[in-house]
Amino acid sequence: MLFINAPKITEPMAKAMYNAHDVTYDEYTRSLDKQLEVEKARDAEYRKAQRVVTESA
Repeated sequence: MLFINAPKITEPMAKAMYNAHDVTYDEYTRSLDKQLEVEKARDAEYRKAQRVVTESA
C-alpha cells in the first residue's frame, strides 16, 4: 500500500496507537477491519466525552 500524502508517524504516536487500541500503526494502515475497529472505538470514546461535558454543563 502506497500513501503519497501519508503523515510521518513518530515513535510516541505509534506507541500511543498501540497503548490505546492494541494495534500497531502498521496493522492499522494495512487492515480495513482494524481501521474500522479503531475508528469505532474512537467514536464511542468521543461520544462518551460529549455526554460527560453535556451533563456537567
